[in-house]
Amino acid sequence: MLFYAIILVFFILDRGLKKYFLLYPQKSIYIAWTDAIYFHFVKNFGIAFSIYLYSPILIALTIAAILFLCILLEHSLKKNNIFYIVGSALILLGAVSNLYDRIMYGFVVDYIDVLFFSVFNIADAMITAGIIVIFLSEFFYKGEKNVV
Repeated sequence: MLFYAIILVFFILDRGLKKYFLLYPQKSIYIAWTDAIYFHFVKNFGIAFSIYLYSPILIALTIAAILFLCILLEHSLKKNNIFYIVGSALILLGAVSNLYDRIMYGFVVDYIDVLFFSVFNIADAMITAGIIVIFLSEFFYKGEKNVV
C-alpha cells in the first residue's frame, strides 16, 4: 500500500505542477542550490525527447499502450509480483497524465529543465522509473514466479 500511496502522490504532484504552469506560463522556479535545474512551462507536441509524431497516431498508440499496461497490471496482481505491479502502476499513471494533457491541450506540459538534457515532467520520470523497475525485475528475478 505504501508504494501505491507514493505513486499517487507523484501523480497528484505532476498534475498540480502542470496546472500551475498552465495558469502561470511565464513563471519559473529555480532550485536555490544549483543552476542546473529549474522549472518552467514548455509545450511538448512530440513524444519522448520532443520527437514529433502526428498527434492522432500518438494518441492511438498511447491508448493501446495504456490498455496493454492494464492487462500487464492485472496479470501481475494475479501473480503477486510486486515489481511488475509497482512498475506497471508507475508507467500507467504517468501515461494517463500525459495522455490527459495531449487530449485536453493538444500537447504535453513539460516543466523540469535539467542542464544538458531535454525538458520533462514527473509523469515522464514515472514512466522511466516503471520501465527500470520492470527491467530490473526481469534481470534479477527471472527464475522466481512470485516475489512477494
